[in-house]
Amino acid sequence: MKTLQAIVITLLVLVGLFSCDNNRENINPDKPVSGTPTEVGKPLGATTSKMIGPQGGSITTSDGKLTLTFPAGAVTKETNITIRPVENKAWGGVGTGYEFGPDGSEFAKVVTFTYHYTDREINGASLDNMALAFQDQKKVWQMTSPLVVDKAQKTITGYIKHFSWWSMVTRYRLVPEYDTVLVTQTKELTVEYLENGEWPWTTTSKPIPDIELLYPLIPPKVADRTDIAKLYLNGVDCTTSAPKDPSAGLLGYANKGNKAVIMYTAPGKKPEDAYNPVAISVELSHAGKAKLMLVSNLFIHQENTFSVDGSGASKITIHAAYSSGILYMSFEDNSSNLLNVYAEHFKTGKFSFNTKDTYVGAIHYSKKKGGSSIYKHCREEKSEQGDLIIEKIYKSDGKTIMKGQIVGTVCTDHAADEKCNVILHETMKVSANFTTVVNTN
Repeated sequence: MKTLQAIVITLLVLVGLFSCDNNRENINPDKPVSGTPTEVGKPLGATTSKMIGPQGGSITTSDGKLTLTFPAGAVTKETNITIRPVENKAWGGVGTGYEFGPDGSEFAKVVTFTYHYTDREINGASLDNMALAFQDQKKVWQMTSPLVVDKAQKTITGYIKHFSWWSMVTRYRLVPEYDTVLVTQTKELTVEYLENGEWPWTTTSKPIPDIELLYPLIPPKVADRTDIAKLYLNGVDCTTSAPKDPSAGLLGYANKGNKAVIMYTAPGKKPEDAYNPVAISVELSHAGKAKLMLVSNLFIHQENTFSVDGSGASKITIHAAYSSGILYMSFEDNSSNLLNVYAEHFKTGKFSFNTKDTYVGAIHYSKKKGGSSIYKHCREEKSEQGDLIIEKIYKSDGKTIMKGQIVGTVCTDHAADEKCNVILHETMKVSANFTTVVNTN
């Protein structure tokens, strides 16, 4: 164990990690609870702050993603306005969530919320049925007002009247909205929808500032197959027949009764980069309503794959060894992205990331980001969530072969104040599928 601890300590110093936590206090006003609560999202970045007075003004996050605009008279005195990005834990959530401060602040005039989205952020979501929601004191998400989407400018605009934890939500989602699949393997995709009676919001041409009604949100349900009008694979209609060119795979319905569950089968070889990921589109049609289009992107990989923060490479090198009770694995791609694993396990099973015997580190070269599954919080070691899954260990031609998976997150940056309150926490996803020779000499 001392060998593993020494390795971990050395790598923690190299990537410069700090501690993480998700404590939350003073969630805004007491509202009737009839929805389903969720956990509070962890911080995802630094807090942006700016003084806004009675004359009005605006504040924009450092990444330029979100702007809050205060009209004259919205606040009665100089106020330090703060914005911190957090995980979006809302049912039907889209994009990043935000903690606005001072928490509990109410405004004499509505504040304009303007979000600049990317195509990847809205994968799988219906942009024609979007709304704003906040998390109340009971951790229940309350939907408040519709949002307007400008698809040309890629902006989403709405209004808020008080500060709390806020997120964007959509009625329909195609999940997973973004994922990976190995050649010849299958992947199920599900159309989900939010339902609290009749969905109150339809597409509007401009934001509606004076909505007072609240709609508590509950977990999404699986839609009916009858809600689907058409299925498309890379723009080719696959609703009633398979595509003539199978190079992108096959698409159809899963055997799930009347549930809106779709089955995708990857082709026998990885498509060229220009056609990878593949796009799976679902067209929804409802009487008296406009057609809605949901899109999911699936990256197709060969059997040995790994990804750091969404990276995808065509050439991968894997080194694996087991010595002195420690399993070591190193993944490197042709873009110099790295994934390293140290574990005191060399048997089949599912082993969660932890501070004692299973550690993962990663580097995304082009983004200049490094992360570790182990971090410190107030001198206490903790671990990000994830699993090392060893599916099979066997002999072939005198060599030891190991087959398995890695999936989870690593912590890339952290900062906390003197009272151990987290003020910055960032993570990135890591994953791998492997069948590799293990050096046991």
